[in-house]
Amino acid sequence: MNIRLVKLSPAYKEQLTDMLKEWTDYNNHHDTNHSPWVIFKNDYHDFDNYLKNLEFTEDNLPEGFVPSSVFFCLDEDLNQFVGALEIRHYLNEKLLKDGGHIGDGIRPS
Repeated sequence: MNIRLVKLSPAYKEQLTDMLKEWTDYNNHHDTNHSPWVIFKNDYHDFDNYLKNLEFTEDNLPEGFVPSSVFFCLDEDLNQFVGALEIRHYLNEKLLKDGGHIGDGIRPS
């Protein structure tokens, strides 16, 4: 298994859709943690909007959130996303107590 972290782009639309469909279906049938939450906050069916609003930046920062970068774990052998990672650029008081710098998750399969 060759894993590489990649930024989401239109070239990975199919991989994103495949992973999030599986993950959302799984979450709908199990009491699970939706981590990293940031990849579930927007509807992936509208890919352009999803891509535009995936990361939190200083320009689109809701109250109580911090800027972050999102990476997807690409299995290069299978050409498939196997997980995701959110790296928060700094912490606020809430994240110091609960959350930390990294949100991560591996797709159910």
